[in-house]
Amino acid sequence: MELKIVIANPAGNITAFVLNDIKQADYQKIAHKIMALPNLEVEQVAFVTNSKYEPYQMNMMGLEFCGNATRCFGYLVAKLNKLTKDIIQVEVSGSNEILNVEISHNPARATVEVSKPLSIENIINHQKTYPLVVFEGIAHLIIEDKEANQKEINELLSLIDENYPNDAYGILYYNNNTIDPHVYVKATNSLVNESSCGSGAIAVAYYLHHLKNKGIYHNAFEFKGGVIETIITINNQDIRCFMGGIINMSNEIYINIETKE
Repeated sequence: MELKIVIANPAGNITAFVLNDIKQADYQKIAHKIMALPNLEVEQVAFVTNSKYEPYQMNMMGLEFCGNATRCFGYLVAKLNKLTKDIIQVEVSGSNEILNVEISHNPARATVEVSKPLSIENIINHQKTYPLVVFEGIAHLIIEDKEANQKEINELLSLIDENYPNDAYGILYYNNNTIDPHVYVKATNSLVNESSCGSGAIAVAYYLHHLKNKGIYHNAFEFKGGVIETIITINNQDIRCFMGGIINMSNEIYINIETKE
């Protein structure tokens, strides 16, 4: 099968956007094939379902929500359609709302306002309590001042799925403004130590600031792939969440994958 794709790099979280018309039933198979290509180093795959008119539409490979892919998708459709406006409306998997992506150039940047988390829950493992920031489409557990441990990650993923089932889960190791995200997508059964994670950055920012008084709170979180900037604005009970930063994007690329098992 020949695929037309675009590769986006938002702070190292390499995302392949498939521009072909692909059935949802084939997302998992095709995503695994693309992610297995060593020359692309893709961490996740998104499928564009409408690139012609607003709101533009995109699904992630497991129908989860991804902040990095969402902001890159806004930039992508502006590039494909040679749009000159700076606000692009998109509909993406894992979100029930139309989202606004703000784009700019030289350097290429994209910022998206995402829905605030639904709740902050607690997960207890070995008598330790960890905050779980729950969004539509993904939930992130935050572990502070500790290095990643695969056995612990597996235990926590099982606990989250049992108590707060969602489309995807992140285990975020947060140390001195640095986030190390381990993201599991249920539909594709894939666990990736991602180079950055936009919704993970929002999860940590929201956790740090959601109980504060009225104000605007900026963070620039460091990931192994780059920096993601967040803004949390609080006005009484009205809390808004933004994340963004510099991106890089390829031109259209044609690849061939084998779809027969």
